Amino acid sequence: MCYYTCCCNPEDLVHKKNILEFNRKTLDQIGKGDKFLDIIQAARLAPSATNSQPWFFVTDDNHVYCYCIKPSLMKRIIYNKMNRIDMGISLCYFWLAGLNENFGISFYTDPDIKANASDAYYYIKSVTLKQ
Repeated sequence: MCYYTCCCNPEDLVHKKNILEFNRKTLDQIGKGDKFLDIIQAARLAPSATNSQPWFFVTDDNHVYCYCIKPSLMKRIIYNKMNRIDMGISLCYFWLAGLNENFGISFYTDPDIKANASDAYYYIKSVTLKQ
């Protein structure tokens, strides 16, 4: 078994000095509904490979339906895999925020759900939240 160790010592540290330097979509741009906004806020702040933030959330009484943006044919070749990874990271943030808010969370897949998202998105997962 091989192990690799990477080290670096950059002369100039690259970092954000102000939170305003981050370009994130608003809650209105990534969701529809008025439930579980604190949890969706955490998912909104998840890192995204190319800052595409491909997620979209639709809420009702105790469910959240998670969708991913449909890239154009040309972008699909490059972004499709990264978007799915981004969705997984976002759903991990969602899960952690839900646990922090003392919700019982269960993820499930229901391919028949087409509820409330625009045609620009495809369905990923559904989440049930119980307090």
